[in-house]
Amino acid sequence: GTTSAGQEIFLGGFSGLRYLGTNEEGRLRFLTLTDRGPNAAEYEEDGQTKRPFLLPDFQPRAIFLVVDPRDGLLRVEKQVLFTRPTGRKFSGLPQRKGNEAPVDVHGRPLPYDPQGGDTEGVGMLADGSFWVAEEYGPSLLHFSAEGELMETLKPGNGLPKVLENRRLNRGFEGFAIDGSIGYAVMQSPLDNPPSEGAKHSKKSRIVRIIAVNLEEKRTEAQYAYVLESTETDKIGDLAVESPGTLLVV
Repeated sequence: GTTSAGQEIFLGGFSGLRYLGTNEEGRLRFLTLTDRGPNAAEYEEDGQTKRPFLLPDFQPRAIFLVVDPRDGLLRVEKQVLFTRPTGRKFSGLPQRKGNEAPVDVHGRPLPYDPQGGDTEGVGMLADGSFWVAEEYGPSLLHFSAEGELMETLKPGNGLPKVLENRRLNRGFEGFAIDGSIGYAVMQSPLDNPPSEGAKHSKKSRIVRIIAVNLEEKRTEAQYAYVLESTETDKIGDLAVESPGTLLVV
């Protein structure tokens, strides 16, 4: 798209990644998804953390990629745009006050979107539908194979209420599916209990991995993943190596 300041932005900013195997031609297939859309670095103003959204109308999407090992080229196979049940575009704008305050490329305020999502991790079921971990809630979103939002799991409704104590912009960051269980990992430790400047989160090394029964729509367990450093480490993604074994980026 093109920003209101005339800057042209190409598709990119991918978050989660899943390997889907090879196609009939022996090419490698991957599933990825965009983040909430192109945005600039946050800044502090009037006691708020403001985040410029360069394309406020950007529609997050799942993207299928094909890689040909012979020529080393990566191609977009197809895009699946995320929509709401009403058919309206799904957006990447923050959901409410307490998230970053959204502004446009000129610093003008943008509206919050209670159904927006900062999409980060993705998994696909056998029926072609997607489960997406998003950062604002943090929440898990179930989209149909066509990209329509079908259900949402959020803190206090399928997910532990304590997840609301996530640090600013540090909600769910990775997601992987193992059978009927979806594993969602927080990017950083919770600020639990909430503290000035998130000092509790910044001192902690415990990141939570949440195990969710995707068929019954309920949390089955929480696991502690211990970071090596409280200063520099944060989580990037998850992958299933074998049943019951996760690789953590």
